[in-house]
Amino acid sequence: MYYSNFIKNNRVRFITIILLVVSGSAFLAGNNALLTLLGDSLRKGNLLLFVAIIGINFVVDSIGSGLSYRANYLYDKQTQEYFHKLRSAEVEKIYSSGNKAPKVSGVQNSLTQDLNMLGENFLAPWLKISACGLDVVLSSIIVFTYNWLLLLVILFLAVLMFFMPRFLSPALQKATDDISNENKRYLDMLEKWFSGLSVLQRYHAKQKLLAVTTVQGKQLEDANVSWSGRMQFASGVNNAANMLSQALILLVSGVLIITGRMNFGVFFSIGNFASTIFTELGVVINQYTVLQSSKTLNAKLRKQLAVQTDHSEKTESLDHFQSLSVQALSVAFSNEEKITYPDFQIKRGEKILLSGDSGTGKSTLFKLILQELPLTTGKISFKNEAGQEIKQPDLSQIGYVPQNPVLFPGTIKENITMFNSKLNDRVMHFVKQVNLEKDLAKFPAGVDTELDQGKHALSGGQRQKVVLARAQIHDSQLIFIDEGTSAIDAHNGFEILQNLLQTDATIVFIAHNLTEEMRQLFDREIHLSNAHVR
Repeated sequence: MYYSNFIKNNRVRFITIILLVVSGSAFLAGNNALLTLLGDSLRKGNLLLFVAIIGINFVVDSIGSGLSYRANYLYDKQTQEYFHKLRSAEVEKIYSSGNKAPKVSGVQNSLTQDLNMLGENFLAPWLKISACGLDVVLSSIIVFTYNWLLLLVILFLAVLMFFMPRFLSPALQKATDDISNENKRYLDMLEKWFSGLSVLQRYHAKQKLLAVTTVQGKQLEDANVSWSGRMQFASGVNNAANMLSQALILLVSGVLIITGRMNFGVFFSIGNFASTIFTELGVVINQYTVLQSSKTLNAKLRKQLAVQTDHSEKTESLDHFQSLSVQALSVAFSNEEKITYPDFQIKRGEKILLSGDSGTGKSTLFKLILQELPLTTGKISFKNEAGQEIKQPDLSQIGYVPQNPVLFPGTIKENITMFNSKLNDRVMHFVKQVNLEKDLAKFPAGVDTELDQGKHALSGGQRQKVVLARAQIHDSQLIFIDEGTSAIDAHNGFEILQNLLQTDATIVFIAHNLTEEMRQLFDREIHLSNAHVR
């Protein structure tokens, strides 16, 4: 993130924050200066003036505090709005980055933990440094009016305190990076293990789950404790320097008053000014250290947001594609397994049954064509009506029904239309095509039933019907279906398949254990064998 973008997010509000901070600092400095008059009135025995100054002091202090609180509130509001903008930008980048899905735990960490840490370690320090720095400057100016020697001593001590963060920043930056990394690992672990919770429960593997979560949780805990410890150490060093500096200022002030070079009443103010200057200077230094610790994490976020999807070559529509060809195609995996595919061509309008034993690469073939996996050798090509190759096919036009149907929070209708309200009028037609009508009758709201409520969870077969309707309603000319009717009973499965294969779309269908009657519905079969896997 960039602080300039944070300011631009709402310039008017930011200017208001600055004015509030400046006003708050002015009231604080003025309040401390009043103590000089308070001390002089006490020495002269003027009770009425003494009481009046106390009253004025209270009013000025209250106004100054109120202005500071308001500035902090508006700054927090600006921060949250900026976070919302960053989250939206990152989600858009992820959506536009291509077909490869990112790790869920990484996205969760980036959109929550990392942003929160940058809020605390990057944005918040800027306000504290500005407000406290202004307090130091205004207080120093007033101290100069008392005696130049006091200001000279303050500047000398300030220089010494300014260089302290250079020794503390590297360790704190490493601790900040460790928290981000450990939190990402922890979320990744939760995703891997809790996605299979039902299996763990079935085999009574609670102890293993507890052991894994405990170990990873302890590492995250240690990272947080390490960061907290280093923060406390940095604060402790700054506080010690602050206390020594204040004591030295009071000592110099006492000498100046005794030698007649400064008024007696100043001693009442100088204590507060010394406290303000060195306390606030300590905060500035501490927050500068915190700010430096966010460099690596901020650089990571900037890099993520800076990644641009390559739009240099525009995609071409597949509305008029005539054939899909696979030549010398193979894919190798990290475990050294390699799948080699036979050459084949699928013509527009064909209904293809893709068969083969488990592990022969049927589902993988779909992912290769959709570019969700990189191919190792060979070529996948689409050709148009003129026989010319479509160089950059728009793969989003391919309807894809995966083995595990993906549904989203929303209504059944919205999951069929994928939130495109222009398709609402066609929903019921495709509901009938996939025999979903009887299922919807069980729900009072029918297609408007919300799926994010536990009481309206769909069965595996119902989920497949929803996704099959989704693939058809978007008029995809090419549809890949991976075990799309495996959870649907044989009778309904046959009817759905029959309706599906009567359409004009080109369909490639993966299935096991189809009846001979079902096989006869396809134009032809492409069979993958284990001979191509090694």
